Amino acid sequence: MNYLNTIQQLSNGLNKSKSKNEFIVAFVLHYPSVEVFDRIQSLLSEGYEVYVFDNSPKNTQPFILHYDLSSNNNFRYFSSGCNSGLSSSLSTLLSSAFYNGASNVLYFDQDTDFNSKTLSFISSFLVDNHLLFHDYSMVSLYGKNKYIESQNIIHEHTHIILSGSLFNLFALEEIGWFRGNYFVDGVDYKLCLDSINSGFKIGHFDSSPGFDHSSFQDNSIKIKIFNKSLHLKKYDYSRIKGIFISHVKLTIEALFTIQFLFAFRTIILLIGFLIKQFFIRIIYFVK
Repeated sequence: MNYLNTIQQLSNGLNKSKSKNEFIVAFVLHYPSVEVFDRIQSLLSEGYEVYVFDNSPKNTQPFILHYDLSSNNNFRYFSSGCNSGLSSSLSTLLSSAFYNGASNVLYFDQDTDFNSKTLSFISSFLVDNHLLFHDYSMVSLYGKNKYIESQNIIHEHTHIILSGSLFNLFALEEIGWFRGNYFVDGVDYKLCLDSINSGFKIGHFDSSPGFDHSSFQDNSIKIKIFNKSLHLKKYDYSRIKGIFISHVKLTIEALFTIQFLFAFRTIILLIGFLIKQFFIRIIYFVK
């Protein structure tokens, strides 16, 4: 992968994992907020190994200089000095973790919040499901429902969002990491399609404590429909166009690989996204 040669490894060497935990925590950042820095510092103080790919332009104040974390042996920082895109950034983080001895990575974007209970639960979850997890390339973790031990079930899905997901690095190495040039959620769904085509399952677990995937999104509004809370965000037309093109490309690729259910669900997700964008524009117009 040529992009790996362009990465500036600003950490103090890439040694074998020294983390006492079952997984490494990884972030892809772009103009991160102070709250993100605080979360990373908290993780390091609790003994977690943290990998960060900073997609902020090189003329902005570097993350590693603004917050002096370079002396921490559990901190790894990567940057190409520009926005390398999510696929390249994640491939760099996850492959680096794998080739430095890690088996699993928990990935967050900068809009996802969590707490110490979340991480303790995921450690236990991974230990309890370590044999089952070999069949999965990744499991998406959510906090929608209250945890009940008798309902500790991983549900199989075709499409998941990567933030808050636990990756099986052995599976991703076999898949070939992240391939293709896709936009936003298209990166997530492309890995899902590649996983299915490689014979791996995709899991979803919705009873993880402390997760919040919505509150830290900029300019989002919260509404209730049929007693269900929804966070909606108005995107500009260039982003809508990029998401539209990515979903169409994925649908075509799924059809060519005879993944008809995946193709159908991709179109349904696209239609749902477009309806939400239409609906939120009506809300802003009425306001």
